[in-house]
Amino acid sequence: MGSFASEPALRGHGKGLKQGTWTIVALAIGPLILSYGIFLIFPMIYAFVMSFTNWNPVSMRTPLRAVGVANYSELLFKDPLFWTSLKNTIYYAALRVPAGLVISMVLATLINSLRRLKGFYRSIYYLPVLTSTVAAAIMWNWIYQPRFGLLNSVLASLIGSLGLQVSGMPRYLMDAKMAMPSIAVMSLWKGIGYDIVIFLAGLQGIPSSMYDAAKVDGATGLQAFWHVTVPLLRPTIAFIAITGVIGSLQVFTEMYIMTQGGPVNSTRTIVYMLFDQAFVNSRFGYASAISFVLFAVIMAITLLQRRVLATEWAY
Repeated sequence: MGSFASEPALRGHGKGLKQGTWTIVALAIGPLILSYGIFLIFPMIYAFVMSFTNWNPVSMRTPLRAVGVANYSELLFKDPLFWTSLKNTIYYAALRVPAGLVISMVLATLINSLRRLKGFYRSIYYLPVLTSTVAAAIMWNWIYQPRFGLLNSVLASLIGSLGLQVSGMPRYLMDAKMAMPSIAVMSLWKGIGYDIVIFLAGLQGIPSSMYDAAKVDGATGLQAFWHVTVPLLRPTIAFIAITGVIGSLQVFTEMYIMTQGGPVNSTRTIVYMLFDQAFVNSRFGYASAISFVLFAVIMAITLLQRRVLATEWAY
């Protein structure tokens, strides 16, 4: 009888435990969900709504009114600067992402093959990632300085040691053709350490038996790299390629610090145009439209990348 009488009490106690657990879970993740909604979801919805208006919070003389799809129509069909900015952004991504993939994969493979000092080289390559982008951009501005910069000084010394004469040194950030590649080089120096660390993690997940089998089959080191390492790094390559493209399409700080979008708009990217329209021209509604067009471009390119890179792999 005593055991039967205690069952309702036990059930009630279990129910209380479940309620207490849910209370703890709610208290733990509730603030996170709330902050996520306040600082991410709400601003996105608000910006999307404002992209259909003439929103200008700076001017009190401009009443807020709906303009329909006028912002999107102007952006896509009447503003040639948008297409210039889009072309520049894609050009930057085309320079930055493939070069970063190849260089970081090769360096990571070399570091992984070392018997000693792996941690030292990994740390050395990762140090630039920890530096401020603003500080790195200012430093590279000095390196690229035409007359007294480090790069041209080294080039002048090398040319002089060969007994040659040069009429003029490169004007990296002042030349419309050289400005974007110069910024891409700076970005590679700044961010390649991150890619190396990711590749090292992928390399350490490859079974050594795969390389042993390749040696038994008579494969050289280069053949083992191409037929074993690269295929088994496919998930890592896909991750770095997708995140690299997303980051490259949102590039802003480097251009703002180093060239201010010049010369002749040759380094003006979509995010730089967004910043210019919002905080210089006070056209926040138009800038909101730019942000959602950029979102659509990033989404389309990301889905295309996933489709191209989504292939099956097996150990």
